[in-house]
Amino acid sequence: MKLPKGDIHHYDLSISPDKCPRRVNRDIVEAMVSTYHKVFGEQRPVFDGRKNLYSSRALPIGRKPVSLVSLDLSFIFFNGLHFVVVYKQGTKLHLSV
Repeated sequence: MKLPKGDIHHYDLSISPDKCPRRVNRDIVEAMVSTYHKVFGEQRPVFDGRKNLYSSRALPIGRKPVSLVSLDLSFIFFNGLHFVVVYKQGTKLHLSV
């Protein structure tokens, strides 16, 4: 098996309020990626449903945690919940050998 060359960038996510099911967390991250097009561009990061986000390109956030404030997902949830997603840069995985 041959792996492509390049890097994978890992980010730690914190979603508030927490304790949501993975399906809800995935909907939150999908809304975040769609809403913050300037941050994510055309990339489609991979999310594990809990707290790990992976991207093939570095996101323009630097080393400090970034808060993407108050995502309004009332169009998804009947009770109009608002979520705050904070993400910070984790590790960089090198795929080249």
